[in-house]
Amino acid sequence: MEVPPPPQLVPTEVVPPISILTLTTLAFLIPLLHLATHSRRVPEVLTLLGTAFVAYINICMAKEVLISGNRVVYGFGGWPAPIGIVYEVDHLSAIFSVLITTVLFFIALYSIGYFSKGHEGRLYLYYTLLLLVEVGML
Repeated sequence: MEVPPPPQLVPTEVVPPISILTLTTLAFLIPLLHLATHSRRVPEVLTLLGTAFVAYINICMAKEVLISGNRVVYGFGGWPAPIGIVYEVDHLSAIFSVLITTVLFFIALYSIGYFSKGHEGRLYLYYTLLLLVEVGML
């Protein structure tokens, strides 16, 4: 009797665009919300939620890739490989994506306490750049 595979928590074929779009959207949204609210908590909370969400979906994707042995290939814009941007996740890149996203989540978490005294003026730019660094590393 064959046992059916467990259902996926997050469909692996949509994880690459969700990761990139979530982080990029938050990186552009944080300065706008800071200008509207002038609150230091808004960038902190958005950065923590965004990095935690991306870490979670990358862990789910890595679990699926490592268990099934299949690669995830996503072509941004629907263009083929030589012309368009292709995001490919194999065993090694799945492990690195989990490592990158979890480390950057803990960096964002540590930054809240580290920057609690002073640095009020441009702290939102730090969180914006932190999210853009994570996009670049993924």
